[in-house]
Amino acid sequence: MTNYELTYLISPETSEEQRETISQNITSFIKEQEGVLGNIQGKLIKKFLGYPIKDQNMAYVGTLYFSFLAEKVKNLEEKIKLEKQILRFMLITKPQKEKLNFRKRRKKFIPGIKKQKIELKEIDKKIEEILK
Repeated sequence: MTNYELTYLISPETSEEQRETISQNITSFIKEQEGVLGNIQGKLIKKFLGYPIKDQNMAYVGTLYFSFLAEKVKNLEEKIKLEKQILRFMLITKPQKEKLNFRKRRKKFIPGIKKQKIELKEIDKKIEEILK
């Protein structure tokens, strides 16, 4: 599964119920297609647009993160395009975040260091040589 971020703009002329319905339709479609939802912004945020889109200067912005099979993305895009109230949307892939074990990784970045057991007598001898 690939990680995705979906950001969409909903027309400001829609009612609050319509906006919630659109958001729920998108999330339910992702669940139906065996997608895994991640972080979802709770509220749609009303923002001024940098330039008019379909004669609108403002829009409600919604963003959600999810994992989805790449073959099913086209169906999702078609579903979003059918919504007349969505002015524009952007679907981008996000890189996979690996859980790193920092101890193991640190060893990889310090080449040439080998763990050797050194006895105290050897350390004392070396210190004496340096100090002489």
